[in-house]
Amino acid sequence: MRKLVIFFYCLFTAASLMGQEPESFQTSDNETLYFTRAGDGPAILILGGAGWESKIMTYWVDSLSADYECILLDYRGAGNSGNAKVDSSTINMGRAAQDIEDLRKHLGLEKLTIAGISYGGGLAQNYASIYPKHIKNMVLVSTIGSDYSYDKPFTDNVKGRFYPREKDSIQYWKSYPDKKIAQRRIAMQWLKPYFYDHDLAEKVVPEFFKFKWNGKVSYLMYKDLRTNYDVKEKLKNYKGKCTIVRPRQDPIPCQTSYLIKELIPQAEIVFIEKCGHFPAMERPDVFFKIMKEVLRD
Repeated sequence: MRKLVIFFYCLFTAASLMGQEPESFQTSDNETLYFTRAGDGPAILILGGAGWESKIMTYWVDSLSADYECILLDYRGAGNSGNAKVDSSTINMGRAAQDIEDLRKHLGLEKLTIAGISYGGGLAQNYASIYPKHIKNMVLVSTIGSDYSYDKPFTDNVKGRFYPREKDSIQYWKSYPDKKIAQRRIAMQWLKPYFYDHDLAEKVVPEFFKFKWNGKVSYLMYKDLRTNYDVKEKLKNYKGKCTIVRPRQDPIPCQTSYLIKELIPQAEIVFIEKCGHFPAMERPDVFFKIMKEVLRD
């Protein structure tokens, strides 16, 4: 119950903080993208999942904005950047890294501190591999790997963690006549194996669907990941600080974290026990204590 109270408190208060007007910047290919910032202190760029509007990350803001200026970028085709051109030429890892570099220049920052979760961790690695001198601290939370080899065991882990009642629910909704409702209900069931505590997932997973998601953006980005994503060689050039926050029960395979550490020897791996893919939801007290420690210069 305490974890649930903390999560909903963070979600409510962070959303109020992010009620500020979004700011815009021009990219090097003359697209207009938007970002929002809140808080005082050293700047942190927070990167979430592909296709999601940046507001989905506002539950991080309440716990970090007292000490840091939190910057949330709306990716191309998502959130306030929803009018950006969306096709394979604009939705790919190379272009996404360039957008971050364009934002860095717009903000006038010599070096970035980036905290990314899941796909956002992969994007942070990609940026560090291309612009290693423009990033000083990288926090990778439940991150994807440095190439796409993590995906098959990740998918197997998710499929193996369904409770029987969740499998039954998916079968029920597959035959439901209202396809829009059915797709959402099935998606909710698919998210539950990402959690260590499925009972908690039952309560918090609906919160995801309060935020906008562009499926086309996600599809195009993961298509590029499958085909082109491999930063292993270039990532060795990154010499800045790196922390890998690894929930012990994250379905992303554990060796992913160790493979990243082989590429970035100075990286530190920090484990969170009894926790799945979303530590800010399952173990917010532990997670944000870690984040405040590792984000210090």
